[in-house]
Amino acid sequence: MLARKISRSKWASKPYLKPDAIRADAVTNCLKTTDDRLSLWRCEDDQQDVDQVFLALATGSKISKIDTMHVVVLPEKELEEAGLLTEAEGGDTAVQDLQSRHVDLVCLDLDKLGTLARMLASRIKNSQVVSRSEKQIKTLVREAVGEGRVQQDDLSEQLRQELTASN
Repeated sequence: MLARKISRSKWASKPYLKPDAIRADAVTNCLKTTDDRLSLWRCEDDQQDVDQVFLALATGSKISKIDTMHVVVLPEKELEEAGLLTEAEGGDTAVQDLQSRHVDLVCLDLDKLGTLARMLASRIKNSQVVSRSEKQIKTLVREAVGEGRVQQDDLSEQLRQELTASN
């Protein structure tokens, strides 16, 4: 399975759109590419393993605040069958043992991005979104620190302060 973080509100329908239309905000915000690549995380199809995706995302080098997060989990085989290619790429997370779970969708163009957007939209419409609250994610990070999987010095200063302040 491959998971992608989304902003659920960007996928909500608007009255001016056709019923199956995908909002431009969903594509331009949730599917922002760099060098025709898009970041995803490997996971098993069970809640505990999906929690590892939330942990990886919450401990990225650019993360300064933890908020509620939403991810959509897609079968990797469906992506492959749709012609979407993946490439292993070490992930931006302070959790060393999760870095190798990161992959990029590569060689993306408008058609392939549209295919992915339709796959995500279908799952979102069918309530196949996994969400974790701010509190749940902070607990995951604190547990990882306690287990020695995350070194506090590897987290941003703002995130360290937030985790300490809300203890």
